[in-house]
Amino acid sequence: MGIGSYFLFINATPWPFHLLKQHSYQMNTWDFPSVVDSGTAMRVYMEEQATGNEGDDSAEALYTINNSHLEFEILYRALSSFQPLEVSFNNSFHTLNNPSDTVLPLQWGQDVNAPFILASSDTDVATATFVGQNPPESWMHDIYDRISCLSLREIAMPGTHDAGMSEFNGGAGAAVPADTLTQTLNIGDQLKYGARWFDLRPVIAGGQWATGHYSFTLNAWRGGNGQNIASVISQINDFTSNNQELIILDLTHGYNTDVFNGDENNHLTQDNWDDLINVLLGIKHRITGLSSSVDLSTMLVSDFIKDGPAVLIIIDDSIEGGGGVEFSSKVSSGFFSPNQLPVYNNYANSDNPTQMYNDQIGKMLSKRPNATSEMFLLSWTLTQTWVEIINPLFASLLDMAIEPNIALYDVLWEKMSSTQYPNILLIDSYPANGDVVALAMAINYHFAGKCISLNNPFGKLGQAILSVGGGSLI
Repeated sequence: MGIGSYFLFINATPWPFHLLKQHSYQMNTWDFPSVVDSGTAMRVYMEEQATGNEGDDSAEALYTINNSHLEFEILYRALSSFQPLEVSFNNSFHTLNNPSDTVLPLQWGQDVNAPFILASSDTDVATATFVGQNPPESWMHDIYDRISCLSLREIAMPGTHDAGMSEFNGGAGAAVPADTLTQTLNIGDQLKYGARWFDLRPVIAGGQWATGHYSFTLNAWRGGNGQNIASVISQINDFTSNNQELIILDLTHGYNTDVFNGDENNHLTQDNWDDLINVLLGIKHRITGLSSSVDLSTMLVSDFIKDGPAVLIIIDDSIEGGGGVEFSSKVSSGFFSPNQLPVYNNYANSDNPTQMYNDQIGKMLSKRPNATSEMFLLSWTLTQTWVEIINPLFASLLDMAIEPNIALYDVLWEKMSSTQYPNILLIDSYPANGDVVALAMAINYHFAGKCISLNNPFGKLGQAILSVGGGSLI
C-alpha cells in the first residue's frame, strides 16, 4: 500500500458539484463521486502506488459547479516539488483572495483530511461570490457585506486555546514544553491566519507580565510561561494597523507564579489586576464608551468594525482571597465582564478524541437550540491526564491536537444546521493556513442568516435578516 489520504469536500454553496471527467495513472485508489450535493461534506479516499515506481503517479478529477462554466480540477502529482495534491481553478472561476487560474495546494499525508471548502449564499451561480481556502488576512472585513447585520451570537470565528503558549520560557513543577505548549504560532501569526478569539492567561513570572499555562496537579503547581504580554500587545497593534477586524481577548486563569508557595488557591491580587489593566491600555482600537449593562453578544458586526478595527477585552477571573476582579471604572475604556459577553464554554476534560467530539457536539446541540441563543464555544481540544503530564513517553499537547484538528471539518459539519452551530472554533496547534477560517466562513455563509438591504428607515442600519434555511424574514 502507498500513502492513503482523504479529499474532503465541504459544499457550502446552494448548488451541486458535477464530475465531468476523471483519470488516474498508477494510483491504487482514485474514484471521485459523480455528484457532491449542496450542503454536504464528503470524504473521498485516495491512495498512491507503492511499487517503487510511484514517482510518476498522477490523477485528475474535473468538476463543474451546477453544470456552469465555473470549474475546478483536483490534481495529484507525485513528482510535485511542493505538495502533490492541488486544486486548480479554470479561467472563469475565482474565490475571495484567489483569482481565476489559481492553483491551491492541499494537505497530503497518511490518513489526513485535505479539506476543500467552497461557500456561497448567492442565488445566481453565474454572478456568485465564493469563499473558501486561502482567505485574506482581513477576512471579516472582506465578507463584511455578508455578516454586517449579524450579531456576535450569529457568526462563527476561529479561536485559539491557551493562545500565548507558542513558546516555553520556564515554569514550575518540572514542567516541560510537551505538557505546556498548545500553539506553534505566536499571537501575531494566529491573527494573520485568521484567529479572532484568544484564550489568554496572564501570569506574573520573574516580576514581568507573561502568558501562562498552569494547573494544580498532585498537590503542586505545574506549568510554564509563554509569550510575554508586551509582545502580545505589540503584535495586536501591528495587526490592527493594517486590518479592520474584530478581536476578542478572553482573560482567565491569572496567577502570580513568583509566590505560588504550594497554595492551590493562588490568584492575582486586585492590585496585580489594576497594574495589568494599565498595561493593557496600550492595546489600540479598544471598544470604548459603552456601559456596564450592554450585552455585547447582541450587538451587530457593523457596530464593531464598520469604521475600523475593534478589540474587546473580557476579564473573567477571581482575585486572591476571593471575589471577582473589580474593574467597573474601566468598562468605558474597553474592559468587560463575562456577563456582557455570555458564552457557554465547557471543555470535555478528556484525552479521548471520540469522547471529546461527542461531548462538545452534544453540548452544542443542547445548549444552543437556535441561532440567537447564548454564544457557544466549541472547545475542540484534548486534556492530558496527570499520568500523561508527568510521563514524557506520552504524547505532547501539540501531538494530541493532530487527530482532532483533522477530524474537525467533517465531524462538525454533519451535525450543524441553520439553527445550531458554534460561534467560536477553539483549537490547539492553530495551523499556518486558512483552513479554519474557511470553515468559519462556510458556517457564516451556509448556516447564518443572510443580510439584505430593505431600505427600511426603521430597521437598524436599514438591514434585516433573511433566514437562509427557511427563507422567512425575522
